[in-house]
Amino acid sequence: MKKSTIKLFLATTALVSTLNAATGAEIFQSNGCAMCHQKNTEGVGPSLQTISMYYATKEDALVAYLQGRGNPIIDPSKASLMNQQLLKLKGLFDEEFRSLARYLINSNMQNQNMNIPNNF
Repeated sequence: MKKSTIKLFLATTALVSTLNAATGAEIFQSNGCAMCHQKNTEGVGPSLQTISMYYATKEDALVAYLQGRGNPIIDPSKASLMNQQLLKLKGLFDEEFRSLARYLINSNMQNQNMNIPNNF
């Protein structure tokens, strides 16, 4: 009985994570985020790899930043550019912000040798 309950819980958690990732990816694409945030290339904005590294253990901080309630921890000197883009996200629900944050954090997790900076 306990094993089947655990298996059901794990399957449900995996499904919810997959749905969150899909929704986060849709939000990322539909709002033009990919124009400035490439997978592994730094440009106008930090790459998804950099975002993933800095926010890997700071999902709540990333959600707060996306909602306009927090400060960036990656290149604050470019925050004025991003703040204009964040206005596009104002109509999102809390769970959609969380889904976008999870997508950003997990989009580069397949890189098992990811190094998180020590000072963050």
